[in-house]
Amino acid sequence: HAEWPTASRGAGQDHGGAGQNRHPGGNRCGGRADRLLPLQRQVRLGAGEQPAHQRGHQHQQHGVPRAGGFCGGHLSLQLHSDRRKPGGGSGVDGKRGAVEAGLPPNVIQFVPADGPVFGDAVTSNQHFCGLNFTGSVPTFKRLWKQVAENLDCYRNFPRLAGECGGKNFHLVHSSADVSSVVNGTLRSAFEYGGQKCSACSRLYAPDSLWPQIKEKLLEETKKIKVGDPAQDFGTFFSAVIDDKSFARIKKWIEHAKKSPNLTILAGGGCDDSVGYFIEPCIVESKDPKDPIMKEEIFGPILTVYVYPEKQYKDVLELIDTTTPYGLTGAVFAQEKSIIEEARSCLRNTAGNFYINDKSTGAVVAQQPFGGSRISGTNDKPGGPHYILRWTSPQAIKETHVPLRDWRYAYMH
Repeated sequence: HAEWPTASRGAGQDHGGAGQNRHPGGNRCGGRADRLLPLQRQVRLGAGEQPAHQRGHQHQQHGVPRAGGFCGGHLSLQLHSDRRKPGGGSGVDGKRGAVEAGLPPNVIQFVPADGPVFGDAVTSNQHFCGLNFTGSVPTFKRLWKQVAENLDCYRNFPRLAGECGGKNFHLVHSSADVSSVVNGTLRSAFEYGGQKCSACSRLYAPDSLWPQIKEKLLEETKKIKVGDPAQDFGTFFSAVIDDKSFARIKKWIEHAKKSPNLTILAGGGCDDSVGYFIEPCIVESKDPKDPIMKEEIFGPILTVYVYPEKQYKDVLELIDTTTPYGLTGAVFAQEKSIIEEARSCLRNTAGNFYINDKSTGAVVAQQPFGGSRISGTNDKPGGPHYILRWTSPQAIKETHVPLRDWRYAYMH
């Protein structure tokens, strides 16, 4: 249990004149908030905290989203991803770092467990009061349904926050700077092997600029080195996380090879002899509604749809309706009116919208992150209001002039 007596403006002030009433506002929370984090979020939030004497500005930022639950007064249970070996440098080290930084040792309970077992256990407990989830849409839906089914056993209505990935886009207008488009797209699509929920996986380019973009895109893609960064600092990204991811991404590449609507322009090679390595792959699609343009891949595959320049406004609607996701997106254009039109038409397609910049790279404490639709609840971890999501305000009034008559004044 925690109380923040000065958490809100006006808290602790006297109202009513002459000190008649005092309203010490505050936020309180009790109970347990649980966190389910897979690969990418464990790395970002779990391993981002270090002892205070070692932390630089960037590491202080990484600790913010994790703080939501326990800053609200909750005991936080953290699930270790089943895609990482126990003690493998992510969740365990993150908890140790938090304790070394001064956090009480039992505020975060690190629980290595099978995901479904963990989910079943926490959502059936009467003290369950919140879930901070990052993962797949089916898993989040399953947990949400479990919470609904168990409502009668809880002491509070639980709060659920979720981030579930995206099918993020780069929209290029004919006025765009080609170099900016190419470099931003390569960084967003292939950084970390595309294994980020914010990675760009679909590019919409006008036919008037496509020859220039294509030439530069293929030229720069040849320079991307895939391998072991510990052995060669020139490596841009390494292997994908495991055999399941490798097999899933490989199926998409096979789909691109077989489909008459798809053409592989670059990459497509896969090697699992030592590790799970996949080359950066660029695919051109004649069909803007092909599954490869609609479904999240979570790997180093970028699909391009070339549209007639005069149909730019139709492409805005196409982007909005192609997928049910709404996480990140970017528009590249030099004309202010075009940028404003895109921002307005695509307002529901991206919780984080970028202008002439890559669709990834939100920095905690500088740019809150999150999306809506099936990308999540858009609670914006890293923002100023996120911690309040996990608190329960209590209004308190204390009178110094007791009521002397139950009747209204006009009744006398």
